[in-house]
Amino acid sequence: MIFGDRMIYREPGGRGWRQANIKPEELAGAISVKAGEATVIVERGRKCSGSGALRDRVIFEADNERHEGCGGPFVVPEAITGTTWTLRELDGRRAPDGPNPAATMTFSRKGWFYGTSACAGVNGSARWTPDGRIFHETEAAFITTLQRCVDRASVEFGDRFWDKMKEARSWRREGQRLIITFADGSQAGLALLL
Repeated sequence: MIFGDRMIYREPGGRGWRQANIKPEELAGAISVKAGEATVIVERGRKCSGSGALRDRVIFEADNERHEGCGGPFVVPEAITGTTWTLRELDGRRAPDGPNPAATMTFSRKGWFYGTSACAGVNGSARWTPDGRIFHETEAAFITTLQRCVDRASVEFGDRFWDKMKEARSWRREGQRLIITFADGSQAGLALLL
């Protein structure tokens, strides 16, 4: 996904989320984006095998690996269930531009939240309701896996978000934007990833 000056992508093999600042360049009908160690090339209108609905060929190169797939315009899901969001701001401060998103959050099909804090996985007992409420079943609302993330700024920002999620009271969706409101009235803004 590309959000203005930032690209966020799932690492091949599902090892986690990565992000990088970008400056897309138009190259003869294709977009080539260099993001950290990764390069993404989108060949618009190029026949893509494997998907009749997606009309663009996408090539992803990183860590001496090349992956090809299909892409196209993002269709915003109407339901909140199963969507994944990336933290863009917390208490009015923009999330860091490190190699990993500061946090991601998924609305599970069973009513739970889970996600990441930088490169670490997060699970817990916070639940969501379709009418926008958030409640917690236990005091220990979230458990984070122990990962050694190199980007301290993203780790600290993501950990602060998940710590505040212990006091989350409500959520509301505004298209591709999600607002979480905490007990003290402060808010977090997230952008739709999937």
